Amino acid sequence: LTPFSTWESQPLPEVLRDMNKWSNNVMARQIFLTLGADGEALSTEKSIARLQAWMPAQGLDATQWFFENGSGLSRNERTTTAQLGALLRTAWRSPRMPEYVMGLPVIGKDGTMRSRLIDTPLAGRGYVKTGTLDGVKSAAGYVLDANGNWQAFALILNHPKAPGAENVV
Repeated sequence: LTPFSTWESQPLPEVLRDMNKWSNNVMARQIFLTLGADGEALSTEKSIARLQAWMPAQGLDATQWFFENGSGLSRNERTTTAQLGALLRTAWRSPRMPEYVMGLPVIGKDGTMRSRLIDTPLAGRGYVKTGTLDGVKSAAGYVLDANGNWQAFALILNHPKAPGAENVV
């Protein structure tokens, strides 16, 4: 068949920046689905299989991750903070690290972190992706410590009073 229309997306680093800076779950879902793209219909199962095959070579334990839809809006998706930390360290060592990190919100400066920790020593000294569901608060990313070293961190709070942890996450 002859296509009636074509459209070229922005380069992936720009798409990821838009997705992460503003926590766009619809974009996250679409990017997740394209992980399994093989020229046929997109499916969650194909994307999960591709991720699970990739993880061991990155030092990640695929059995410690459960994926459902890739959007971040799931009560079933889960992993551990240790696995998130390992993923962050893997991303830091990647040749694509600059593009990835620049897509994360800067503490106290932009994206979902623009109004958080503004008047603290952390303002401008870290890249943090946050997540929120009822009873869940999370944050993960990188902060520049007092010695000038970048540290990866991951926090997940699962508790009915998690929204009260705004000063932590």
